[in-house]
Amino acid sequence: MTQRFKAVMWMVGLLAFFAVVGCASRPVQVSSVNKILTSAESLKYGKKSPADNFKLQDEIVFYVYVKWEDPAQKYGSHPVVWNWYLDGKLVSRGSKDVNFDKTPKELWTHRSASALGVGHFRVETLVDGKEVGSTEFEITE
Repeated sequence: MTQRFKAVMWMVGLLAFFAVVGCASRPVQVSSVNKILTSAESLKYGKKSPADNFKLQDEIVFYVYVKWEDPAQKYGSHPVVWNWYLDGKLVSRGSKDVNFDKTPKELWTHRSASALGVGHFRVETLVDGKEVGSTEFEITE
C-alpha cells in the first residue's frame, strides 16, 4: 500500500470512529405522545374509554405512550416509576425496568380504587426520573 492510501484509510477510520462515538453519546429524548386513564371494565370490552371519575369497585388503568426521534434506534432498558398521589401525598408507587425496543412505546400501570380510597388523585409516569405523563381523577363511594 502506498503511504497516501494508508493516510486516507486512517482518516476514514478516524471519522467513522467519531461519528459512532458522537451518535452514541447523544442522549435520547423521550417524550409523551398520548395518555389514557381508563377502567378495567372498559378494557374487558376491547376499549380504552377515557375516564376521570371512578367508584371504589373499579380498577383504574393509566396508559402513557412515549416516543423518541429515531425509530430505528432502540432506547434500551430504563427505570420507569408510577407515583399515585392523594391530595398531593404519595400513597402508592410502582416501578420496573422497561426495555424501550420500539417507538412509540406503551407504558401502563393499574390500581384498585378500593386500595387507594376516596378522594382527588393524581398519577404520574416517570422515565429516568423525568415525568412523561400525568393525569388527575376522582374516586367516590
